[in-house]
Amino acid sequence: MTEDARYAWCDVVVDDHDGGTGGTPAGADDRGSNAVGDGSEGSDRTEAAGAAAQPTMHFRSGTTVYSEGLRGGRLVGLGWNGAGFTPMAADPWPDADDADAQVGTEAFGLECDGFELSDGWDCLGVERDDRAGAVTLHLALRHRVRPVGVVVHTEVDGTAVLARWLTVTNRGDRPMALSRIDPWSGVLWRRSAYERAGDAVGAPAFRVGRFADDRWGHEGAWTEEALPDTGAVVAGRYRGGPHRHPLVTLAAVSTGELFIGQLGWSGGYRWAFETAGPRTESARAGAGARRIRFRVGPDAPAPQRVLSPGEAVDTPKVHLGMVLADLDRAVDEMHRHVRRVRGARPAGRTGLVESGIGPEQEMTARAVLHEIDAAADLGAEVFFLDAGWYTGRSADWHRTAGDWQVAARYPGGLAPFRERCHRLGLRFGLWMEPERVGPDSRSAAEHPERLARRPDGRPLRGLLDLSDDEVAAAVESSIADLVQRHGLDFFRLDHNVGALGAGYVHRSGGLPESHWWRYYDNLYALFGRLRRRFPDVVLETCASGGARSDLGMLEAFDHTWVTDWQLAPRSFHITNGMTLALPPELVDRHVGAGMNDHLRGDVDWGGRLALFGRPTVGWLHEVGAPPSAVQRERVRHAVRLYKERVRPWQDDAVLHHHTPLLDQDAGWGVLERSSRDRTRAVIGLFRLDAAGPDRWVVHPRGLSPAPRYRVTADNRDETWEVAGAELLRDGVTVRLATALTSEVLLVEPAA
Repeated sequence: MTEDARYAWCDVVVDDHDGGTGGTPAGADDRGSNAVGDGSEGSDRTEAAGAAAQPTMHFRSGTTVYSEGLRGGRLVGLGWNGAGFTPMAADPWPDADDADAQVGTEAFGLECDGFELSDGWDCLGVERDDRAGAVTLHLALRHRVRPVGVVVHTEVDGTAVLARWLTVTNRGDRPMALSRIDPWSGVLWRRSAYERAGDAVGAPAFRVGRFADDRWGHEGAWTEEALPDTGAVVAGRYRGGPHRHPLVTLAAVSTGELFIGQLGWSGGYRWAFETAGPRTESARAGAGARRIRFRVGPDAPAPQRVLSPGEAVDTPKVHLGMVLADLDRAVDEMHRHVRRVRGARPAGRTGLVESGIGPEQEMTARAVLHEIDAAADLGAEVFFLDAGWYTGRSADWHRTAGDWQVAARYPGGLAPFRERCHRLGLRFGLWMEPERVGPDSRSAAEHPERLARRPDGRPLRGLLDLSDDEVAAAVESSIADLVQRHGLDFFRLDHNVGALGAGYVHRSGGLPESHWWRYYDNLYALFGRLRRRFPDVVLETCASGGARSDLGMLEAFDHTWVTDWQLAPRSFHITNGMTLALPPELVDRHVGAGMNDHLRGDVDWGGRLALFGRPTVGWLHEVGAPPSAVQRERVRHAVRLYKERVRPWQDDAVLHHHTPLLDQDAGWGVLERSSRDRTRAVIGLFRLDAAGPDRWVVHPRGLSPAPRYRVTADNRDETWEVAGAELLRDGVTVRLATALTSEVLLVEPAA
């Protein structure tokens, strides 16, 4: 059986709960699915699959299984399995009569108008949607007391990671306030008392993985800690800074389950984990069960959203999965899932080598032309003007943002730069920060009504109020105008507002609501329309580095800037951590002096680190100064390695994190990018400081023992052949004598 066959099989089974898992709901078709309603009265086939139906749903993707069912008006999670098994009738799932065992098992959370709606739900129907590579189940529910309809959407795509989101509809005749909403919640892990009784392993230990820091320049600081009895919360953007990507893991150390999840959302978010159940032995399976419960969703001051009568809203998507394997396997399943969710991108729009000029130097016309020529010489394929092309002095870029007219210092406009780029084979692009206006901009003075404001009326850091549909339309128009007016092949989005905390208040239906949800609904929608309108334009997103690297923001974009911190050794730490969350082809890395990365490390450090992401190169020397021939050749060499030895197979590559947990400035860092067919690999070794030994033995993880390989050590350009089994067994010893130096091993089939 091939690997694809093992993991690509998807199936969803819908049963009627009759005390076991057998049976089919009334009105189901031969695939076990019902017509889905919208949570309203009179939906088609409501009688056939209405209040009496208590479906059980099994989501099977490869060997990962998640089950849930409607029980007594509550949609509850019935557990996860990593070996391909659905729950059996005799399995010790919580007894419906055991109140303690039922707490926190609901598969989603919803609080509206002050009511916690954990129960009281009737099933209106279930619909299964098959499309290429994925199966989605839509479960329609209607609340018995409150005028609320919910459709629970769950998608499987052949990976170990599932996607979940809700559609909530106000079926009443007055506005409805959503205070808290968790698209996914319930029990992740359960172990009964009688199971422990014959188990010598003892009480299980759990570890939570998360990014430890939420500050600018500290993205990717991955850490794992024991889950305390009091539980753990991982949050950001509202409760904390914006630079912590919403990725988490939960490992059951003694039983081998590893859960991995992230929320596709650019606003405030919150993951919560808690332990439940007694630690002592018990004769009753339910009462003695030890459980790990979770919930995840957007986080903001209540109400998060106010729905008008008849209005429906989709929640952010949760991407959650489980493997019986190590972190490398879990990360690879997440990467495969992200690639499938995003879909194939058109050829020529991904994996391009970029270059640009920004406000770190004075952006004169001479400097722009100099950098265009240098970019082409280095092998870049895209050139863009970063922040400052619209102002007379580069240092004023932040204060004059919003005035998207070409600066007077470019009397010929931008056309000469675009033409120079095209003549040299480069795509041409511009930077823009359309969601903010600077205090010295004409836009701020001419349109004060567009500004988001604090409760006391003061502007909120120049942020535009995109929760207002008219303001969002004006922003969309300004972006489209920029792309068309300058004939852009590339567009770079930025967002520099820092931590907004509670943000600001938007009014809907006469009621106040947090801005976050409506703001990002509008932002995602407008970029979705722009993506369809300009299908050939490369779209890149950044936000003061990595403040919006989540999957919600990335949906319309081709890749993302994950940090503005490029100095070694933390630059390795950031790359290492952010590629846990995102496939490496989505992660931008910089080589050059534009962000102070020239201050530390040897010339090869940045170029080799970029082999584990997507490279941007530029600004190797000042205007008028001759280039260093040695430096120039080393950067060109790194670009060639990326184009010839990585890019041809990067879209389905496997990334192995040999050192996922790092003390930021100590020891070694090792990354391996291998082809899925296990015939090639690029292995980077980075000495982060002078502590510890000067040698590291690296054992490749992504190669097969059967073939014979040719290995090249780049520092001395030494090549040798070795049998795969020997290479995996003995590894390769690499010596780096000093701190902030590196080596890359290139492995390919022997001729």
